[in-house]
Amino acid sequence: MERGQGSVDRRKHRRYAVQGAVDMRAAGIEIPLRAFIEDLSLEGCRLDMRVRLKIDHTVRLELPMVHHAPLVVVGRVIHAYGTTVDNIYHYGTRFRSDGEKKRLTLNAAIEQWSAGIGGTLQARVPAEICLSQGGHFQGFALAVTTSRMQLASDRVLPQASRVKVDINLPASHRQDREIVTVDARVLPGVKQQIGAFVHDLELIEPSFSACRQIEGYAARASA
Repeated sequence: MERGQGSVDRRKHRRYAVQGAVDMRAAGIEIPLRAFIEDLSLEGCRLDMRVRLKIDHTVRLELPMVHHAPLVVVGRVIHAYGTTVDNIYHYGTRFRSDGEKKRLTLNAAIEQWSAGIGGTLQARVPAEICLSQGGHFQGFALAVTTSRMQLASDRVLPQASRVKVDINLPASHRQDREIVTVDARVLPGVKQQIGAFVHDLELIEPSFSACRQIEGYAARASA
């Protein structure tokens, strides 16, 4: 997949490493789409998704905000890479300039997302992983949102395999621990860190209760 002229990063504004899912629309595609933001700035963001877009493709993103309606930003794809084999495409987008008021609201959204208030629990949380074909083992959830998570363990998991994950959330003032159970699918690719393999997992229809628990702990952790 061609990178395009924007493959050299020329952003003037600081980029913040974030993780979270956003709803989006793309010109010429009728159905709503789902994408994952990897970094965010006043000028644009980096997206991962399963749909192939073209350079200069117009996109419309809805950035969730705490105590506010989602912030809608419009931009265009300036570089892209990925392969049909991986079935994951990576895009750099540049936002359209919509005036000072929108800029201030975007800055507030960036502050929330970079602080983890966007719904990401950034922590090393114990987890037990059950394989669909049987057997279970221990690992750690490194980052958890209501749609995606990173999982570290001593295993290399088969691509597209389905697992059940019991996440042992940090202690709260009400009780010693809280177990959140989610079903997930292993996404393509694996990263190797010291003593562990790290996979990206896509959550499969998490329950309303599980989403509330993840968002609640994410908000408390960033408070």
